[in-house]
Amino acid sequence: MAPGQCGKCGYCCSYMGDVFGIIEQQDTFRFRIQYLITGVEQVVIIDPDKHELFLNNTILEKRPLACPFLREKDEGSVICTVYASRPELCRIYLCPKCKSAYT
Repeated sequence: MAPGQCGKCGYCCSYMGDVFGIIEQQDTFRFRIQYLITGVEQVVIIDPDKHELFLNNTILEKRPLACPFLREKDEGSVICTVYASRPELCRIYLCPKCKSAYT
């Protein structure tokens, strides 16, 4: 695995429900969220190619503390449905599981 490449295991996003909260659903695929530690808000938009995937939220039954935008793509493979507009924290975070795969 190349440095910084996502392993699509969902480990890093499985507990982000305590970090980001949805403040307002502005439409079906547009949400105003808040970083609960700092209060910083931003709008995230479900990536157009992930609309159908986003509508299936059964992963939240298995991972109740997961980021509300994490979805199961295939068995054992998960994906961020707001990848293009994801928060800065998500952009800079290096998952320890992915990091250990190449160090």
